[in-house]
Amino acid sequence: MTALTVLPVVILILFLILAFRWRHPVAGGRTIIRLFLIFVSVLAVLAIAAQFVRPSAHTFPFVGENVADEIDRVYHQVMIEQDPDAVPENQILSKETFAFSGNELTVRSDETADEYFPIQLSIRTGPPGEATVTVFRPVMLVGGYDVSEALLQPETEILEARQTVTIGFPPQELNFRKIGEPDLPLFNDDGIYSTYHRLPIFLITVPEGVEVKTEGHVNSLGA
Repeated sequence: MTALTVLPVVILILFLILAFRWRHPVAGGRTIIRLFLIFVSVLAVLAIAAQFVRPSAHTFPFVGENVADEIDRVYHQVMIEQDPDAVPENQILSKETFAFSGNELTVRSDETADEYFPIQLSIRTGPPGEATVTVFRPVMLVGGYDVSEALLQPETEILEARQTVTIGFPPQELNFRKIGEPDLPLFNDDGIYSTYHRLPIFLITVPEGVEVKTEGHVNSLGA
């Protein structure tokens, strides 16, 4: 799409160069024009190729509106019912286990979290000698399409001391104009809306007796 946008500008510049050369011939002008034509040809090929590799409607599966209730169940299983084992595997974004022998683990949010969109953290007791950070994928449904893959993914950082976990939470926003027709053919600029949006959910599993402290905007539940 970028190549298609730039192409008319390149053609206009080429036209101006040709007009200038016609009025003011210069030595070596043919070489310059040939190189410029090659450059324009490459842009044209890239523009055509982009149409075959760009995301299409098939990239974002149509799941319907009723699936929102099923996806929303994940929040209750992890945060309310404290039963993350019941969550389907396809809802788990990542899981990282590391050795842990301390008595206290600090979980902090980075500057991307705020009071309106705090980190959703569930704390659970697990096997001795190790801790696990599990991230459940963020979800966004728009008009029945699952566009979750286009969301920015959260990041977790475990410091070398293994005593602190920092959670990065990028804003969950999409520019639907960039994934509009034909990517999502049922959408238009006046009728774009999110029918369901689930923030990422984080699960910290620590050995029994370990105290988990939080810093920043973190909403924690559990042991």
